[in-house]
Order: sequence, then C-alpha cells, then structure tokens
Amino acid sequence: NNICLIEGGVHSMTRVNDFLSILHEPDDPDPARRYKCAFIAHMPFEEVKGGRSKIGPDERRWGAFITATSADGLRWKVVGDRPVNAGGERFEVSGLYRFGDFYHATGQLISPWSWRADGSSVGRDMLAYRSPDFTTWSKAKARSFIRPGQAANPPVKGQQMHMGAGIWNRGNVILGLHGMWQDAAQPPPKGASWNLGVRIDLGLLVSNDGVHFREPVPGHAVIPRGRDGEWDDIAILQGHAFVNEGDRTLIWYSHWDTGGRLKDMHIGLATLRRDGFGHLSRQVSEEEAHFITSTFEASAIALNVDGITAGAPLTLQLLDHLDRPLEGMTASLDQNGVRVPVTWPRPLPAGKKTALRVHYPANSAARVYAVYVTRGVGS
Repeated sequence: NNICLIEGGVHSMTRVNDFLSILHEPDDPDPARRYKCAFIAHMPFEEVKGGRSKIGPDERRWGAFITATSADGLRWKVVGDRPVNAGGERFEVSGLYRFGDFYHATGQLISPWSWRADGSSVGRDMLAYRSPDFTTWSKAKARSFIRPGQAANPPVKGQQMHMGAGIWNRGNVILGLHGMWQDAAQPPPKGASWNLGVRIDLGLLVSNDGVHFREPVPGHAVIPRGRDGEWDDIAILQGHAFVNEGDRTLIWYSHWDTGGRLKDMHIGLATLRRDGFGHLSRQVSEEEAHFITSTFEASAIALNVDGITAGAPLTLQLLDHLDRPLEGMTASLDQNGVRVPVTWPRPLPAGKKTALRVHYPANSAARVYAVYVTRGVGS
C-alpha cells in the first residue's frame, strides 16, 4: 500500500511481496512497537545477510520472512538487518499472533525444504517460528499442520495444505482456515500455467497451544469453492479476516485463478451463526448425554446454544480440577441465544481451576456451539 512507509537498511527487505500479517498491541510499553507485522519479501539471494542452509537448490529470489514495527500502523521500521529465516530455509510467512509467552509466525514450506517422517516429499505444509520478544526468533521450527493424506502411507496423491492458516486468536484457543490444495488431475499443456487445474477449498483448524493445529473434522471444507461457473469456482484463499457482529460470524476470503488468467480476483464474504463452526448434541435418540470442558478460572460463564425447549432444559454442574462436583454449584439453562449467561446459586470460586459439566436430558434437541468464560470483573 503506497500510503505506508517501510524503512530498513536493506531495500529488498522493505518490499512487501505477499501475505502481510499485522498484530496490534496497544499496551506494549514501547510506543514504537505497538504495531507489529510479518510479511514475505522476495529478496535477491546476494542481499540475504547470514546466507541460507544447504538444504534445497539455489533460487533467483529467496522467500524471506521479514518483521517490522510501527507506532501508528503507517510508518514502519524493519527489525534487524537480515530476514528472520537467514541461515535457514526459505519460508513463506503468512500468520502472526501472540499466544502464551511467545509471538508465533506460521506459514508455508515446501519440499525439498520440508519432508515427511520417512524423509520423502511432503509437498506444502505449515510450520511455525516463535519469539519471546519479537526480536530474537528460534531457529528451530515446529511442524504445525499437514493434512492427513500427506501423512498417510502411501500419501494421498496431490493432497497438500496451502499457505499456513488465516488466524483468529480467541485467547485460550486459536481458530484458523487453511487452504485444502488438490493437484490437477493432469499436467498442464505446454505453455499453460504450471498450476492450471489446482483446486483449493478452505478447511477449519484449531489449536490449543498456538503451535500445533488439527482439523476437528479431517477433510471437511468449511468454506468450499464455488460451483462451476461461479466467480470463486477455482481456488479460494484465507485471510486473518474474522469478525463477530451481533448474532453472526463474518469471514472474508479471496479467489485465486490458478490458471494465471486473473479471473474474478474478488473478495468473498461467508456468514454463519455466531461462533457456529460446530456444535455438541445428543447422538442416540432417548439417551441422555453430557460433556465436560477442560479446566478454567472464571467469574462468569455463558453458553452459545440453540434447540432448548421448556420441557428439556440443560443442567450445568461446576466441577473441581479432578472432575468432582462442587457442592451447591448446579444450574439449569432453559433459554436459547448466542450468549446466554448462566445464573449460579453463589459466585464462582475465585482463583481456582474448575470445569463445567453440561448434561442433556433424553428428550433434548439442544446444540451447544460454544462455552464462554469471563475472567475477572469486566473482562
């Protein structure tokens, strides 16, 4: 964007070539670092201080992982005089977030710079770097995600994951969308784009540690590409573009013409029930059911729920960290909504790890989409 100024000692490090990710931390004690970003710069290799590892072939342009900081989001300064991945392998960074004690940057690597457990080609996979201070980054990378077909023996032909994940940091869990890449059935004809025929849908990812991601339903396209003839029928790309507005979740995505003809490079909007990525409900008719959450500390609890009827309320029980019921901490929920507060007989225990047990009666049609916990007054 030409309204932004990016300054740095190496000019090729200041050029945003792809996948810019921005993190706003208004409480950073250093005003010059309240905006942080990561992006891909295609640097001439001779300008990469620190060189690269001996893995893989030489390239005319190197996939450099660059970070920068800003006080206002308009004027930026590159961090350091070399890419984060200098001395290592090329890396197509596509995500940036803080989770726990670390900043994390996720993105895409590809064979021969990455491989399966037996050393064979993996194609495209998702890896992560981390840093405690946004200045010093670990040289050790973690594999964050590969699709099940990539890990199978033998692997599913043509199945890959594309460009890491579009990230939505929800505090104690991270949601993301990843590109479900499928190779073309046939090689492209001579003179055509190398990836003509590649198709990409978007799948859902979840992480509880900020490093390792999983698909709740492997292979499920939460946002499929359009039907043949529609504007987004070839391949769709994720972004860090999630918003909860009222009772809906809004997700923006874009279209990519893998044939290289720039067909309909528009922005799409997908909507769903607020946080309605999935739900828990009974499976077997006339059978009761329940689930128990992981432990948490909270001053208030609310549920995103639908399908409750007057004759079949949900029963909620607060448990200690060993799954033992806390005496007198039982509540009934007979309302539907995207954030229904739970009324308890007395305040939730402060400073103690607890868990929630949600019980469905045998005639319940309830669907629980999310459990929300509030930590502290006004949080």
